[in-house]
Amino acid sequence: MNELPQRPLTETDLLKYVKKWNIRGFRGIFSRDTLPKVIHKNEKGIINLDDSSGQGTHWVAYSKRNKLVKYFDSYGDLRPPIEVEMYLSSNRGVIQYNYKRYQHMNSVNCGHLCLLFLKGEIE
Repeated sequence: MNELPQRPLTETDLLKYVKKWNIRGFRGIFSRDTLPKVIHKNEKGIINLDDSSGQGTHWVAYSKRNKLVKYFDSYGDLRPPIEVEMYLSSNRGVIQYNYKRYQHMNSVNCGHLCLLFLKGEIE
């Protein structure tokens, strides 16, 4: 994580590292109200839990392989907003949530942790 900027990551930052680290199957970065209609059979993505009209609140990530969708929230043990849950479970996806807390309140490393999750370094 040392090569990542020591500040909150923007969408541009996240895309830069997705490309740099060659994260395969990456579909995109979305706000919770701009998600595609249906999830693909295999894909990865990053979602901001704010609406697209907002400034952004918190990054989460997911990785879907066949029917299993791994949902990563660095705060751990938090269910996603209903829009996100509906998207992840579309196309018969079964959601697996993480329960381990990686981030503390008032810290700004959620984007960093999402990248590490997509890279396969944390679950």
